[in-house]
Amino acid sequence: LSMAFSIFVSVIAFVFWSDFRFAVPENSNTESAVGGFYRYIKVFLVSFICLMAMWMSYQASSGIFLVMILGLTLKDFLDNVRIKNILKKNLIFISSYFFAALIFKFAMPAPKGYRKTEIFAFSEMISGLYYNIAELFKTLLSYLNEVWNILAVLLFICFIASLIIFSKRKRAFILSDVVAGVLFVALAVPASYGAFLVLKENPLNGRSLIGIGMVLAIIGIITTKNFNQLWQKFMAVPLLILLYSFLVFSFAFGNVLADQERYANFRNELLLDDLSRIWTSKDAVAKTKLQIEGNIGRTDVAIHVASRYPVIKSIWGQVGLQDDWFGFSKLRYYYNRKQERISNRDRKMDANKMKTVLDTYYHTIKEGENGDVLVILK
Repeated sequence: LSMAFSIFVSVIAFVFWSDFRFAVPENSNTESAVGGFYRYIKVFLVSFICLMAMWMSYQASSGIFLVMILGLTLKDFLDNVRIKNILKKNLIFISSYFFAALIFKFAMPAPKGYRKTEIFAFSEMISGLYYNIAELFKTLLSYLNEVWNILAVLLFICFIASLIIFSKRKRAFILSDVVAGVLFVALAVPASYGAFLVLKENPLNGRSLIGIGMVLAIIGIITTKNFNQLWQKFMAVPLLILLYSFLVFSFAFGNVLADQERYANFRNELLLDDLSRIWTSKDAVAKTKLQIEGNIGRTDVAIHVASRYPVIKSIWGQVGLQDDWFGFSKLRYYYNRKQERISNRDRKMDANKMKTVLDTYYHTIKEGENGDVLVILK
């Protein structure tokens, strides 16, 4: 819910993008000019409120706001809006972005125990940005399969072709639209990463890369928005196939999660059955402290889908019983068997100093002093 809300508030402020009236009629008075000034203040405040809502809900959406600025700037440029007016709009929205970011960084209490938010020092900023942008492009390219690579290239070609075909400029000036389109892609992709670009420890995973979807959406909209003849609609084919491929992937990934959960439940039940044969009463269980080592691994379905869609590496890591997603939380709460847990981060049990109680195909159960119980997954 917080993710969806952050995306919504990152976009909603831009309903005011076209609400500006920069040109003041010759017979206008001071009052109308003041009214225009208050309109700018209104847009700034609305943007600021939306951005604060985003910062306090899901910060990975911070790149969506920047991509929207770049996308609407490109649209205005293609529509021959005066450069001076475009810059004024950018000034208002960008200033609200940085003002909200500063308030969140220095005035709001920092979250504890989640993720480090240390940014590069001023002297390290250029090299740090270069490194993070390079890692971002490397990561994005590594997550594309062969089909997505081909479709992405075709979509970019159709995007450039649409800029030429539907340009409102004449002769050689059409190239300025092409340059603007290329600049948009070159800037929007790193901008989609948002504030994470300036972090020393930046998370490169599916949740932190949600802004890239907005880049694809804007490219698709600009490519197709002026179609009025049948032959022009063929330029939308790569986009439609890419969207269909994304839909297929979402169903395939859903099957992966369902199959992995089935397997995790199976491993949970096997382990619980063995534990219940060794510690046969609630009092005996209450005196033990359980630690799980290792990983149950991925199912054949998960391995197969991951081989077809490398992006899975970005949105789903390895899953083990010690993970609260598919594993230990169910082991602890779903089977009416309360069990104290000792995290590997708090204290790692030494298997070499513990005796083996049970060794099976799927796991080894060891018992130590003071009620320590170590389960080693195979």
